[in-house]
Amino acid sequence: MFQKNGRRRKFKEKTNLKKMFFIFLMLSFIAFMAYHLFLAINIANEKLQILEIAQRDVAELRIRNLELVLEKGEVVSMEYIEKEARDKLRYSGEDEVLFVIPEELLNSEWIEQELELAKGLSTRDEEKSPEEIFQIWIDFLFLEGV
Repeated sequence: MFQKNGRRRKFKEKTNLKKMFFIFLMLSFIAFMAYHLFLAINIANEKLQILEIAQRDVAELRIRNLELVLEKGEVVSMEYIEKEARDKLRYSGEDEVLFVIPEELLNSEWIEQELELAKGLSTRDEEKSPEEIFQIWIDFLFLEGV
């Protein structure tokens, strides 16, 4: 009888060991699959981001292409050629007087001070309140090109 119980116990231990090994094997497989699923999701997400960036770049390039096509149409016109000749080559039309001011003089502080005085602005910031200085910055940053 002891032999039968010993055999049964050994058989149960072997089956328990097989079950535990099977459970460990299944958990390892599930962990392996979960890890690779996580990697696949990350790769897909990165590819979607790259696709969005590429689509945005294509849209910007299409807009730029249209701008260049429109600009090309303007370049062919005589008005554009005349404007470029006046600006870059310093040509003048009939009954016009051309003033040539050296670049060094245009970029000097003296010209800036003279322009400020001509506009009636003071050259010292100490006389201005912080609100006025802030408004000057706002106008310079946002309204200058308007």
